[in-house]
Amino acid sequence: MSRPAKPTKHDLDWALIVYAIRGPGYDSLPSFAQNRMLIETWRHTDAYGEVGLVPPQGWDWSGIRDSSREALAKIAQAARGVLEQAGARVPTKAELTKTAAENLRKRAEVEAMLREEGLA
Repeated sequence: MSRPAKPTKHDLDWALIVYAIRGPGYDSLPSFAQNRMLIETWRHTDAYGEVGLVPPQGWDWSGIRDSSREALAKIAQAARGVLEQAGARVPTKAELTKTAAENLRKRAEVEAMLREEGLA
């Protein structure tokens, strides 16, 4: 599967989600805003077959990772809103584009290695 040379909106959304929920954005938030981040983003997940469902194990990353593109766009929008409301730094479009392009490059390298080994 070939990857686009230029990151798509989906790739930028993903870069923002990772920053806001698993990276420096989340880490920079005070605890009440971290809780708000999880609540506001998880209400849009659809990975478990029901929008907003939090499974028994809690806010498991797979609920975000396995959500649809439509849900991820809503999750990114919610994450941006929480960061802004908390007065936290929100990455610029240029920063997200750079991160997304690097992610695409790394993914392409892994896919090439897998093909070379006959695993893809």
